[in-house]
Amino acid sequence: MTLWFLSSKSDYQNRANPPLKDIVKLLYPNKSASQPQKSDNRTRFSHLLLEHGEKSIQDWAVVAKSSPVSLSSLQSPSSGPTHSIHWAQSTTNDAPKKQSSRRKKQQDTSKDASPTAHMNAWPGRLHLCSRSLVFEPNSTAYPIVRCPFNKLQEKPAGRDKVVEWIAKKHIAIHSVIAPFQAVNHAVHFRIEFSHSSVDTLLQHTGELYEICQKQSHHQLAQLEATSLKTPPVMDPTMLHVREQLVTSPVPCQWMTPLQSTDGVLLVTNERFTFQSASGTSSFWYLDQVAATARRYCGLRDCALEVYWQNGTSTLLALERRHEREQVLRHLHQVPCVTNREFVLQVLKAWQMKEISNFEYLLALNSAAGRTFHDLSRYPVFPWVLRDFTSSKLDLTNPSVYRDMTKPVGALNEERLEYFRNRMLGMHDMGEDFLYGTHYSAPGYVLYYLVRSMPEHMLCLQNGKFDAPDRMFHSIEQCFQCVLTNHADVKELIPEFYSQDFDFLINARGLQLGATQNGDHVNDVQLPTWARSARDFLRKHREALESDICTKMLPKWIDLIFGYKSRGEAAKEASNLFHHTAYLGPHDLAAMQSAKDRFQAELQATEFGIVPDMLFIGPHPAQIDKFSEDCVSQDIGRTTSREDSSREAWELLDPPSSHDDIHTDAVPGLVVESPEQEEIESTLSMDQNDVFGVSNENLETLGSSERAREVQVSTPTMDASKVQKTSPPNPTASDANGAISKWDMQILERRQLHNDSVSGCALLLGTLENSKSVLVTTSLDGGLKVHSMLLETASMDPKDLIASTLSRFTMINRKQTPLSSGSSKLVEYRNHSTRDPLASLVLALDGTGGAVAFAGGHDDVVLAYGINSACAVASVYSHRDAVTGLDLIARSPFDSGNALWLENATHILISGSWDATVKVWSVAVSGGETVAVNREPLAELFDAASSIVCVAAISIPTGGILASAGCADGSFCVWNIHSDGVQVVIHNEPAKRGSGPCSVVKWVSSGGALHMFAAFSTGKVAAYSLVEGVRLERRNAVSVGVPILSLAYADGFILVGCADGGLRLIPLRQGCYFEAKPTLWPAVNNKSSPAISNISLSYTIPANKDDEVRCVCCTGGADGSVALFELRKA
Repeated sequence: MTLWFLSSKSDYQNRANPPLKDIVKLLYPNKSASQPQKSDNRTRFSHLLLEHGEKSIQDWAVVAKSSPVSLSSLQSPSSGPTHSIHWAQSTTNDAPKKQSSRRKKQQDTSKDASPTAHMNAWPGRLHLCSRSLVFEPNSTAYPIVRCPFNKLQEKPAGRDKVVEWIAKKHIAIHSVIAPFQAVNHAVHFRIEFSHSSVDTLLQHTGELYEICQKQSHHQLAQLEATSLKTPPVMDPTMLHVREQLVTSPVPCQWMTPLQSTDGVLLVTNERFTFQSASGTSSFWYLDQVAATARRYCGLRDCALEVYWQNGTSTLLALERRHEREQVLRHLHQVPCVTNREFVLQVLKAWQMKEISNFEYLLALNSAAGRTFHDLSRYPVFPWVLRDFTSSKLDLTNPSVYRDMTKPVGALNEERLEYFRNRMLGMHDMGEDFLYGTHYSAPGYVLYYLVRSMPEHMLCLQNGKFDAPDRMFHSIEQCFQCVLTNHADVKELIPEFYSQDFDFLINARGLQLGATQNGDHVNDVQLPTWARSARDFLRKHREALESDICTKMLPKWIDLIFGYKSRGEAAKEASNLFHHTAYLGPHDLAAMQSAKDRFQAELQATEFGIVPDMLFIGPHPAQIDKFSEDCVSQDIGRTTSREDSSREAWELLDPPSSHDDIHTDAVPGLVVESPEQEEIESTLSMDQNDVFGVSNENLETLGSSERAREVQVSTPTMDASKVQKTSPPNPTASDANGAISKWDMQILERRQLHNDSVSGCALLLGTLENSKSVLVTTSLDGGLKVHSMLLETASMDPKDLIASTLSRFTMINRKQTPLSSGSSKLVEYRNHSTRDPLASLVLALDGTGGAVAFAGGHDDVVLAYGINSACAVASVYSHRDAVTGLDLIARSPFDSGNALWLENATHILISGSWDATVKVWSVAVSGGETVAVNREPLAELFDAASSIVCVAAISIPTGGILASAGCADGSFCVWNIHSDGVQVVIHNEPAKRGSGPCSVVKWVSSGGALHMFAAFSTGKVAAYSLVEGVRLERRNAVSVGVPILSLAYADGFILVGCADGGLRLIPLRQGCYFEAKPTLWPAVNNKSSPAISNISLSYTIPANKDDEVRCVCCTGGADGSVALFELRKA
C-alpha cells in the first residue's frame, strides 16, 4: 500500500511545529484573518434568520405573490384556499381613483408597513426549513419573509408548479440589523416554481406542519437529525488530478456560533475539503494546520477544531467519535491542544513565566473543551476587579481585587445563605444544588457581545433584542448584578482582557432602546478610571497579569477546571450547580429514549456546562514545584466508554510502546464473529504446525498491494489504556508464547527508491541459472530488479535478534546498504518512467524468463522483460491511473472459451481511479514475448468509487472471480462465467469513516475459496465462497492500526501496517483468525516507515533433504525494502 502523503514531495510531514507560545496565541481568534467562504453566491439568507437550532433543507427559484385576507372569511382547513383573492398588480391600482386622499394615504401607509402582504410577482428563492418556509427576494430592497409552520392556517397545498398557503402571522426581516417585524394579520401566499415541481416541497411540509402544530420538539429534533438531512455526496470533480483520498467522505457539520452547515468532510493528501449539502465547497491545505483540538457537539464527543497558521480555526462536528479520531490520526504531526501533554507543557511554561496569565487561561479553556465557535462552551475568564467606582485604579492595592478563592455565587454572604437554605429545602425533592444558573451560557456570552454579534442575539431571542434594562450597558451595574441577583452568577469572557473593544462600543448604530429611567442604551458605560474602551481593556489586562492576581489565580482554576469543580469538594467550596451542568457523553449514551437525550442536551447547552476537569489536586502556585500527578489522566478523551457498544475495531488506537506489546497481549487485536462482529470467545490453533508450501504463486507472482490513497498516523497512547478498549479474551493463548513461536532473520535492508514502494515481488530460484530476483516499483517512476544471493540458512542464535523491538530499524535516505557485511541485493535491471508506477505483478514465460506488468499514473499497463531489460508491450487500459493489477495463470484444465482465448496464457485484471475494472487476455511466451489483446474481455462498472486494489482467482467451472476494493471503504465481487456473463455476487457498502479498502486477496485452501479484505481502520475480514454463487463473511480481526498490505501463506497471513509494524496472524480452517498475532514492530517512534507492500515466497529445494525456506520482502513508504526469512522459533 502506497502512502501518497508520505512521499518526498510532501512538506506536511517534514515541517517543524511552531513553539508552544505561538500555538497558545492561536487559541484567541484572529478576527482580521480571512476565512474560507461557505458559499460563493451572494445571499441574504442565513441560519441566524431562523429559530435557534432550525435546519435549512432545500431551496428553489420561485416567483411570489401575496395578498391580505380576512380570517373571518377563511373556509375550513379541509376545503383549501379557494376563496376569492385579488392579487396585487401594482401599488398605484389597488385603491379606487375616486377615494379620498386621506383614505388613500392610510392604505399606502398600511402597504408600506407590511409590503410582504402585497407582493407583486417578486422573484427570489423559497427555502424549506424544518420549522418554517422562508422567501428570500432577489432584490435587497424587499424584506425576507418567514412563515412558521405553527402559524399557518393549514398545511401548504398545490400541484404542478404552484403552491399556496395562508399564514395567520408571518415575519418580515429587513436588510438592516434590527428586531424582526411581526405581521399579525392573515396573508395568502401564492408561490410559483420557476423550474421544479412542488412534489418535494409538499412531501416534507405535510409532516413538518403536523409536528409543529403538536409542538413536539424532540420529535422535530429527531427528524432534523435524520430524514431531513440531504444524503452526503462528495463531488469528485472538486479534487485535483493527482490529489488522492486519505479518508472516505464522512457526514459532517461546519459549526459556527448558533449555526451549523451540513455537508461532507474529505481529507486528501493535500487538504481538507468540506462540501455543503447545497453543493458549495471550501478547503484548507494541510500544510497550514498549526494545531488540533478534540471538541464537543452538544453533549457528544465527536467534534474537531483545527487551528490554522493565519490565526483562524474551524470547528467540524462529525457524527461519531471514531470518525473524528480517524481524521486526527492523519494529523498526528501537529500538536493537539486537548492532550494531557499539552496541559503539562503550558503549566510548566506558565510557572517559568514564558506565557502570560491570559494565555495560560486560554490554554486551559481549550484543554477543557471550550471554544469560541460554540456559545454553550465559550471560554470562561474570571472577574478580577471589584472596584468600578473609583476615579483612579490602584492595581497594587489588594482591596480592588475580587476574592478569587470563591465562586461568583459565594462573593455575597447574604445571597449565599439564601442559596444554602434553598438547597436544604429541596433536599427532600432529590435536588441538591446551590445555583440553578451557570457562570457561562449562550445567553450570557451574547449579553456581553450584543454590539459585536447582534445577529446572533436576534437569533437567540427569536428576532428581538432583550429589554433595555436587562442589556449590558454598564460595567459597574453588571458587577453589582452578579453580586446581588439570585439568578446571575456569570463570569467574564476573554474579550474583557483582549485588545478587541468592539463589544464595548455601538459602532453599528444599533437601536437598542432606552431604560426605564430614560437612558438610551448605546456604548457600554465604563468605570470612571477608564478614559476609553481601549484604556479599560488595557488596565483590565494589567490587573489580570498583576502579581496579586497571579497569586490568587490557582484558587480560581481549582473552582473552574480543578478538583473543586465537581463532587463533594465543589459542595464544600459552595460551587455546586444543577446536575444538568455536569452531563457528558457517558450520561447521554446511558439514556434510553430519544426524548430524554433531547431534553438533557437542550438544557445543558442552553443553561451552561461545567468545563472538563483538568486537575485532580490543588493547582500549584507559580513559584511552587508541581507533581504531574495533579493533572488528570483523562484529559484529551482518548478513550470513551460511550463507544463500548459499537464496533470495537473502529475505535482502537495503535500502541505507543512496543515494549508493552512484547511483554503483554497485543492491544488493538479484536476478533469478530460473522454475524454481529462481536468478540469471539474461543479461537485456538496448534501454532506448531509447519509452514505449508503454496504453489499459488509459482507461475504468477506479484504484490497484491497497490498504490492506494490512505493517510496514516500512529498517535501516542499508553498500551495499557488501549487494552481496556478491547474486551478480554480469557481463552486466548499468552502473547509471549505466541510471539516466541515465530522468529525472523534479517537478510538485508536497503534504500531502493526515492518515493513509496508501490509493488514488490520475489522470484526465488525460478529464473535461468536458478537465479533469485526481487522486483520493485515505486511512485518515483522506477522499476528495479535486484538479484538476490540467498545463503544456506544457518539461523545461528548469534545471528538472531534477541528482541522483537530491534528487528526493524528506521531507514535513512542517505544510508547505503543497511546490512552488515556483503550485500545480498545486487542491482540487476533498472527502468524509469516519467509518471509514478502504482501497481506490479509478475508472470513467468516458462523458459526461465519473467515479465513484470506495472500500472502507472499515465493510464498505461507496461510489460517489462526481466532478462531482456526492456519494455516488451504496453496497453492503454484506463482513463485514469492504474492502481491495481492481478494475474491468473492458465491451468491445463482451462479449455478455450470466452475467457480463455486460444493462445492466452494469463488473464490480467486491472483497476483504476476511474472506478472501472477490466479483464484482459494476455499471452506470455518464451523469450519474454508478450501479446495483450487490445480489447478487454470484460469491463466492470459496479464499483462505488475509485479502485485502489484488485484480486482475482479462477474457479473450477472455467470462470473467474474478481474483486475490487474502493477508496470509500466498499468492495465489489464479480463472477465472470466462462461464457463472458458478468454477475455481481457481493457488494459490500462503505461504512462511515471506514477509509479505503486497502487490500483484497483471494486464496484457495482445502478445496474452498476464501477472500480477505483489509481496511485502513486496521480491520481484516475473511469471506468464503458458498455454492459458487455468494460470498459469506466468516469472521474479522482488528490490529488497531491502519493496514496497508497483506500476504497469505498456508496457516497465516502477514499484514503490513501504517506504524511500520509487521503482524503475523495465524489462521485455522483456512479463514478463521487466531486471537493473538505475532508483532514485529519497525521502530518505536512516529517516524517509522509504513509497510506499503509485502511479498512472500518459498525456496524450491534442490534436494529432498534441503529445507524449504520462507522468504519475505517488505516495501516501505520511504522507498526502502527489508528482506528477511521467517521461521518457527
